[in-house]
Amino acid sequence: MRATFGGDEAAFRAVNPLDVLASRRFPDSAGFLVAGADDGSYRQQAHEIYAATRAAGMDVQLQELPGGHTWRVWAPGLQAALPWLAGRLELTA
Repeated sequence: MRATFGGDEAAFRAVNPLDVLASRRFPDSAGFLVAGADDGSYRQQAHEIYAATRAAGMDVQLQELPGGHTWRVWAPGLQAALPWLAGRLELTA
């Protein structure tokens, strides 16, 4: 924060995604999150992001799959997200 924002916490909070989500609503936004059930580094963060986006009015899906922070989780997560994205973009019926 010191190097980028000169130590100005208010400037940081103005662009920090969790702070922005807590202070604004995004009813026309959507997202798809994937987390590995065994991901000790990022699983909890995915749940925090999911809660923050839902609280901000976003239409967000969270899929938790077996595994850690690897392509073995991301590949099936992407496979699940693509039909969701196609539907959101009205590319499919």
